Amino acid sequence: MVAAPAAADAVRRAQRLPGLGVGLHLTLVDDVPMLPPAEIADLVGPDGRLTSRLIATGIRIAVLPRARRQAEAEIRAQFEGFRRTGLVLDHVNGHHHYHQHPVLFGAILALAAGVPRHRRARPS
Repeated sequence: MVAAPAAADAVRRAQRLPGLGVGLHLTLVDDVPMLPPAEIADLVGPDGRLTSRLIATGIRIAVLPRARRQAEAEIRAQFEGFRRTGLVLDHVNGHHHYHQHPVLFGAILALAAGVPRHRRARPS
């Protein structure tokens, strides 16, 4: 969770453990965003945090093109935030399984190209 308050401490610890596989835990709900709240207004609550309304946010992303664009921009910002740590990206997954959101899954896979592991839904 690259925007979370403890992220800097986690990065420092991971830098001292070069064999540790460090991943990006994408967050679109229930966390602090990377982007300014005004840029992702459909994803944040009045407090400027990513909303904790998981189902409503998922539906909003699915049906509102502007919310989808905002979610994709936040995902890109989180990938960029991880890149700036200088750590090797070992794997990608998502908070509350949002990496499996059917509208966002393809965008996440494209951004995760070259990453050794990512958690995904099993084919039915």
